[in-house]
Amino acid sequence: MGQRANFVIRQNGADHLYFHNRCANYIEWELFWGPEDAIPVVSQCDRDEYLMDELWCEGGAIIDLDEKRVAIFGMEDFGCEVDYRRAVLDAMRHQWPGWSIRVAHEGVVELADFLGLPRSTCLRDQKISGFYYNSSFPMDNYLVLSEITTRRQLEIRRVSGEYLSLGKGPRGLKSARLADSHEELTWTGWGPLGGVHVNHPTMQVHHWWAQDTPDIVRRSTAAWQGWELTWLQDRYEEHISLCEGRWQVVGRDKEFIKRDLIERIRSDVDRVREYGMSFIDGQWIEVRTQQEPHFGYGYEPLTSDEKRAIFERLIQDQLIS
Repeated sequence: MGQRANFVIRQNGADHLYFHNRCANYIEWELFWGPEDAIPVVSQCDRDEYLMDELWCEGGAIIDLDEKRVAIFGMEDFGCEVDYRRAVLDAMRHQWPGWSIRVAHEGVVELADFLGLPRSTCLRDQKISGFYYNSSFPMDNYLVLSEITTRRQLEIRRVSGEYLSLGKGPRGLKSARLADSHEELTWTGWGPLGGVHVNHPTMQVHHWWAQDTPDIVRRSTAAWQGWELTWLQDRYEEHISLCEGRWQVVGRDKEFIKRDLIERIRSDVDRVREYGMSFIDGQWIEVRTQQEPHFGYGYEPLTSDEKRAIFERLIQDQLIS
């Protein structure tokens, strides 16, 4: 299994498309240290003629040197944890002064838009299932579904599904109602990955998602005839407000996230990463590497000492402490 990513660099009006097989899981660290580091690193990747489709492309970025803009999406914590992602981008902006840094919420289709390609280039027909309750593994219900009923009562549930589940329309909510409803909900630990607020009396739906959501507006609206749908991107706070604060995320406050971010930056400075098992001299052995080169190519624009100086400045200026 890879961690496949596409990158687009635009310079002097010319677009250059790149591919790498194993960086989507930690894509934020390949761009974190600023253009002097990121652009040479991405330029080492394989040149490509075609964008991957949404099922294959697990991360990516647009680096527009002409307009000084970066848009990025990825996997693992960056792709799933909204508050962590915001903290990373806030710290990252100090290494990209004068640049606009944002999340590419629609994933690879934003790369297609940037390149002037039709979105169909990277979209695939997918089976759509409605929202449901995972009774076998209740903690795997990573979405918040809130409904204001026709009796104007608020019901809040933990459910499973994805943004494509909106494509089922109102009938896609039926199986989710097997979950116990709550007047209030406290979410602890990681997540949630998204949320949907359905106001039946006003026929309005608000929804947000942590992960990338290719072509979300077109895919989510057709099945909700007569309804007004509002995509909140990753602004989960607005969902909480719509519920008058009756669901909350606890246990991962800003201080916790900052401490976590400091440790991750320090780890990237030291560049100690575990590759796992490798077959060497006729036997499987565990391989770890110190000072791992970016993308495995061996050219590192910034040394660990230079990165450490940036890290210490971020601490000194209280940008991440």
